[in-house]
Amino acid sequence: MPDTPSKKIITRPAAGDPNTSYHITRVRVPLFEVDLGQGVYHGNYFHLLETGREDFLRTIGFPYREFMGRQLHLAVVEAAVSYRKPLRYDEMIEIHTAVPWTRTRSVGFSQIIFREGPGGARQLCTRANLSMVCIRFSGRSALLPEEFVKMIEQSRAQDI
Repeated sequence: MPDTPSKKIITRPAAGDPNTSYHITRVRVPLFEVDLGQGVYHGNYFHLLETGREDFLRTIGFPYREFMGRQLHLAVVEAAVSYRKPLRYDEMIEIHTAVPWTRTRSVGFSQIIFREGPGGARQLCTRANLSMVCIRFSGRSALLPEEFVKMIEQSRAQDI
């Protein structure tokens, strides 16, 4: 893996759905995510996953700031995470992010974290599927912005 953070690439990873295009965010595991056992604490993986989602949204042209400017938020309502291999401080990782589905008020994210293994091969470390609902700052559910849904559809059509 090249040592270049946040380089945007679209790929179809071997460990993911072959029909889904994934956006890739490259980052180094920061020290503040690591616990005394020298690995990323299980709850902190969600910080890394959020970094990937934010980068994905920026890339498709609908940064999270757009949600906030409309007094909207995407709240996690369901998360399924499989931890395969630990992540360690200073490892260069790739966070693969895709949106397999949208509904009127909710969106699904499929995310996979890889690290470089022996011989430079990618090693699957973590797989996550999240269901998120769009809510107003008041706490009530809201429709996903039409522009957001269109940008998701365009990104699927263009493999972005």
